[in-house]
Amino acid sequence: MKSKGLAAVALVLALAWAGGAVAQLDLLAEPPLIQAVQQNDLDSVRDALTLGRSPRVTSNNGTTALTIAVESASTAIVRALLEAGALPGLADRQGETPLHAAARLDRPEVVDLLVAHGADVDDANRQGLTPLMTAARNECPDAAAALLEAGADPMATDFTGRTAEDWAIATRSTRTLQVLQGR
Repeated sequence: MKSKGLAAVALVLALAWAGGAVAQLDLLAEPPLIQAVQQNDLDSVRDALTLGRSPRVTSNNGTTALTIAVESASTAIVRALLEAGALPGLADRQGETPLHAAARLDRPEVVDLLVAHGADVDDANRQGLTPLMTAARNECPDAAAALLEAGADPMATDFTGRTAEDWAIATRSTRTLQVLQGR
């Protein structure tokens, strides 16, 4: 088995040294579904899903396809991934879920879509921040309102003891503070 691996490496090195017309090996290429989502290409996303690509795939840096779709502002791709079985609570390496991304980017329609597919509105990341706290930190009043409407706990605290309201005050997010205070 070892000799086959060494032979393959030797062949690649020999071809590269020879300068032949060898297709470049891209060992770090993202999975096809991730590429389609990154390119914001709904048709390619649907094609990849039809071919059996997992909607739960992550990029090389651990970001889920669903989070990438949320960040690219494509509600249609978010919907397609969710309908194909993407998990709205699947977190990246920092514990960020797609709902954290929707909150950070003030995307209330995506908040509603993720919640409708089972996202936990009080799921905290590795810093203890809930999506509502994330919305408050980033001056995202519309996402905060959607999260509150979905049942997010405004009294939840992060690892430092701060609530969403505390974060809104600390970051001078006055519009979000007004939402949190019910005004």
